[in-house]
Amino acid sequence: MLNMNPFLEPREEARVAPPENPIKPEERRDHETTP
Repeated sequence: MLNMNPFLEPREEARVAPPENPIKPEERRDHETTP
């Protein structure tokens, strides 16, 4: 089933790899605090 679904492969990669916009919790906090 895993091999049958080609969408599962990229899905796993995305899980391991960071998102398009990797925002650290610290930076995210600054953005939230900053208007």
